[in-house]
Amino acid sequence: MHEDIDKKVEKNKSDYQKINHQLLTLVESHKVESHKVEGYQKEVKDLTSKIQNLESRISTIDPTKIVKLKDEKKSLLKQQDSLQKEVKHELIKKFYVEHKNIFDDFKMNPDVIANAYLFVQYLKNTGKILNEEVKNIQLQVKHQNDTLKEYEERLKAINVKIKLLDKDFDQQAAFDCSKIKTNCPFIKVINKKTFEQLDKQKELLQKEKNALEAKIGALKKLKDSSKELKSKEKDIEDIKLVLHDIDRKEIEKIYDEVQELQAKEKSIDMHITNLEGETKKLEEYKEESTKYKMQIENIEKSIKEVESTKLKVERGKADIEKQLQGIDYA
Repeated sequence: MHEDIDKKVEKNKSDYQKINHQLLTLVESHKVESHKVEGYQKEVKDLTSKIQNLESRISTIDPTKIVKLKDEKKSLLKQQDSLQKEVKHELIKKFYVEHKNIFDDFKMNPDVIANAYLFVQYLKNTGKILNEEVKNIQLQVKHQNDTLKEYEERLKAINVKIKLLDKDFDQQAAFDCSKIKTNCPFIKVINKKTFEQLDKQKELLQKEKNALEAKIGALKKLKDSSKELKSKEKDIEDIKLVLHDIDRKEIEKIYDEVQELQAKEKSIDMHITNLEGETKKLEEYKEESTKYKMQIENIEKSIKEVESTKLKVERGKADIEKQLQGIDYA
């Protein structure tokens, strides 16, 4: 009798331990599945937010804008071409070839409008420089002419003095001697000092005359600067004429207009580049959005599976608790 009771107790203890172990396993499994559900739900929330963000960005991208901007750019280029035709480029080239002496450090630019503008600015600046040079040369020539005139007047005065001196010399040498009834041949010996003084005066005047003649000769050679003056004055006149013929004011106006058009063109290019970059990303965004949606679908399936497992665990737990309550320990 006692042996049967002991066996029954042992059996109940063994059943209890098994059921309790199952219960603990199910409780732990329930916790794990619950954590999974929470994790999946968080992922779904994050992915949903990303999808909404991507869809919002996709909705702002309009590929047709690129077409409109490219048409706008074509229009700007046509305007530039039209303005380019207004520039008298052939006249500019002709003047450049015929007046190489003026263009020491100027190079023709392949851009017709830019070249015309730079050509005008260069000539305006060169004209100012030439005007200053002409003024300086004019002052120099005036000074040379004034000096030359002064030297020539002094030379004239010296020549007069020399003539008077020669006359005086002749008069002194023509002393009449009554005894021999002719000029005295010994007058120069008799009046030696007088004649020496006259010779000395003439010698000094001759030296001064020679010096002045040398200076006058040098100044006349310097008068070549008047040729340089005429050359520069001609260059100035030619510059004025070509600036008038090519209509420099119109060129400056065209250049300003083109600068504005090119600034717009640059802005459009940047806009197109940005839009093309966004359009390229559009497909990437769409692919990413599709990937996230698929992940959400997979996660939602996993959540359902976890919920199903969780339900089974909860039922198993309830069954075990009933079994435990049904164990007879008597």
